[in-house]
Amino acid sequence: MGDKGSLKLPGVGKDKKREVESLPMPLNKEPYTEIQPKILRMLLGKGVYPVYLDFSTREFQLEDVLFLRNCPNIVKELNLSNNSIVECNLSPLTKMKRLVIDNNLLVSILFTGLSSLSLLSAANNRLEQLDDMSELKKLIYLDLSHNRIVAGWEELAKLKNSIKVIDLAHNGIDLPLQNFHHDVIEGSLKKLARLEYLGIGGNPICTRVQEFKYFMIHELPRLRYYNWELITKEDRVRAARLEADGLWSERSQPLVNMGTMTRTQSSALLVTQPPGAAGGIGTVSSGATPSLLLHSSSSSSTSSSSNNLSRSNSTNANPPALTNSNNNILSHSSPSLNMSSSSSSFSTPSSSPMGAPRSSSHDHDDLKSVDLMMSSGQQADAKALILQRMLEEFDQAGFRATPPPSVSRSHLPAVEAAPAPSE
Repeated sequence: MGDKGSLKLPGVGKDKKREVESLPMPLNKEPYTEIQPKILRMLLGKGVYPVYLDFSTREFQLEDVLFLRNCPNIVKELNLSNNSIVECNLSPLTKMKRLVIDNNLLVSILFTGLSSLSLLSAANNRLEQLDDMSELKKLIYLDLSHNRIVAGWEELAKLKNSIKVIDLAHNGIDLPLQNFHHDVIEGSLKKLARLEYLGIGGNPICTRVQEFKYFMIHELPRLRYYNWELITKEDRVRAARLEADGLWSERSQPLVNMGTMTRTQSSALLVTQPPGAAGGIGTVSSGATPSLLLHSSSSSSTSSSSNNLSRSNSTNANPPALTNSNNNILSHSSPSLNMSSSSSSFSTPSSSPMGAPRSSSHDHDDLKSVDLMMSSGQQADAKALILQRMLEEFDQAGFRATPPPSVSRSHLPAVEAAPAPSE
């Protein structure tokens, strides 16, 4: 991956010194968490356009931007980095050209009214989807790296007449190739006629899809830089050769039904069936949990189709849907695994091996057991307990789950074969 900082990227402009009013550290030596009108007037100086505001220094630890709602429309550049802002709405600042709001806790940013914006950097936040970008008519540079974006890709297409630089690195993007091609490539990036620089490194899809770099080069022929490295003639020739060899034929397969998943519900566990595989056998892949082999026991037509399963790692995830190659929902009884990024806590599905509802005390006991195992370094046993609950759920849903040879049977419960369908 190239060095982004070494490139003269469009929209960034020259790094020249700005006249920015500064505030002394409060007497109690605690940073400002909010800005009073009196302080804002002091920062606005003479009160005429252009004004450069910088709240990224150690004197500030802002929790919102409500104080800017009554700000005169004289701000040209605004830096809100390194604060604790969760939501951002700066619609009154229609003359603002540069907005930097990196390293916050953003889950939502509204672009209404920001029609003059040419640079937007919102890296290192918690954004899960893109909101309406139709008013960003002059945006040239967009940095959304180190977020959790899984939805709203179509909004990027609204930047087709201006955008030249997009950074989507480290967003946990791991869509099936056909979905990625449909939603991200065809649905947005291919429509950006002026896009020249694209950063997308650090996403799981980059390593999961073979020769992903060349896939992107082939799909986006106007691109000049991929991950901040110049695309050479040799790169384009190789991309064309790999395409001719059919390396990425998977992109033409039917779309996988991902439901209404958000980033906290993703880190998808995909079940894919190799071409020509019999009996509906697929491989479940996950970064932390050993794989399972799933055998459909419902009907022959269902068994022969490619099953696709999405599993959640969110604390508020909905049970994912199991679909066939025609995107028909087969079952809503698929297991879900909840894993909090802030701790080593897990929760398992609320069901018993015999199909009777599991009590909350059982769930609580499971949770305590997993927590104890994780805290004592027994990750394998913790995974085994989670797998046990998953196997029970699959059994109830009419799917027979069999561990591959790499998974020790001593850690797994005995699972009876699912009954064959009646004639």
